[in-house]
Amino acid sequence: MGNKKEWTVIFLAKSIPTGDMSYLIHLLKEIAHIDFGSQVDVFFAINFDRTYLEALMTLDEELLNRRAEGDYTTIFFRLENDQNQGKNKLVQTDEQVNFDITNGTDIELYLKEIVLKVNKSKKHMLFTWDHGNGFGIFKGVGKGGLTDPKKEAKRVLSMDELGHALSRTFGNEKVELMVMMNCFMQLFDTSYALKRNVSGLVAPQTDLTFYEYDYKTFFETLVKNPNTDGLSLGKKLIEKFDDKKSKILNKLSVSFIDLSIVDSIVMLLDELADRLLTHIKEGQWRPVEMSFKNAAMVDKSRMIIDFRSLIEELKKHLNKEDETLNKLLLAFDQMIIHSFTNIKVNNENNYHHGISMMTPFAFDLEEENSIDWTSIKFNVSRPCENPEDTDFRLKTKWGQLMIALDV
Repeated sequence: MGNKKEWTVIFLAKSIPTGDMSYLIHLLKEIAHIDFGSQVDVFFAINFDRTYLEALMTLDEELLNRRAEGDYTTIFFRLENDQNQGKNKLVQTDEQVNFDITNGTDIELYLKEIVLKVNKSKKHMLFTWDHGNGFGIFKGVGKGGLTDPKKEAKRVLSMDELGHALSRTFGNEKVELMVMMNCFMQLFDTSYALKRNVSGLVAPQTDLTFYEYDYKTFFETLVKNPNTDGLSLGKKLIEKFDDKKSKILNKLSVSFIDLSIVDSIVMLLDELADRLLTHIKEGQWRPVEMSFKNAAMVDKSRMIIDFRSLIEELKKHLNKEDETLNKLLLAFDQMIIHSFTNIKVNNENNYHHGISMMTPFAFDLEEENSIDWTSIKFNVSRPCENPEDTDFRLKTKWGQLMIALDV
């Protein structure tokens, strides 16, 4: 098949409900006039209501005024340059009405049979585009022929499922760069799930609006120098947040992390969990409890806290000179390649650092400005709305610690 191209870029996108279609069209407009040249191929798998196919193909948002018919489908496209129009266009390569974007096997088959079978590249980049719920994406009905829509509405693609699909697809090769549009997905459980399959991950720790990533500048950088690596591209994406800091009105934390550090962090967490479990068995659970409670809260409803803030709190309540905790802080800082945050909580040192951790404590969701600690209830059974426990919680001693705190 000749020489390999430098990059294959793959978008997995779910655009249901209808309101999200305008954001997807905005993304396509941003990159419509970028000449991707001969070294970069771009593919889209889009799960949406077929009623809006014309709007998608013409990038005409006025056509979104049509009433949604619930005609769900997934259409696969390749982005090609239309020399007559002087811009890129979506070219349909296949359609699968019953494609399940929450199913790892369906995603594997798409990548193998529709993208990689006809396209060979040196490096691969994956974008996931939809809402996020902390550990899962693509929630809700999105395929035809459903027999139980209520049951299907609860389906979600977990990061463990996605990680296993990438393993089956790429083997020992890693996706060079993965970019998640989905909110709250920069969670350590996500890092653990993808560590074998992805080199660098860009994702929001908090909410992220659909307009936040600067796709135009990002892809212009890529096509200008297609030999560039994922490290440079990921940093570029986060650096644009620094450039527009004064224009970002919402509270935001987003980061680019190196997943090769994950195993080292897990070893340290397991070592720490062993000692904390001993403390709990001996009745000395209060310092552990207070560390979780005082860590910077990222999202109450999803029960996630700032990872680095938790380690800092453990140092305060246990031992400031603890070697494992100091090594954890060092490893954490090595894992963060670049981050942006405009959030500070309580004081300058207690803010969001780019990666979240689940907490076994459920918080009073009606409390807006402060937390009533008397209302705390232990709850380890609901990891960010995902009905299944994550591999990180099931396969590590840290997960055992979470269960021990569920008293």
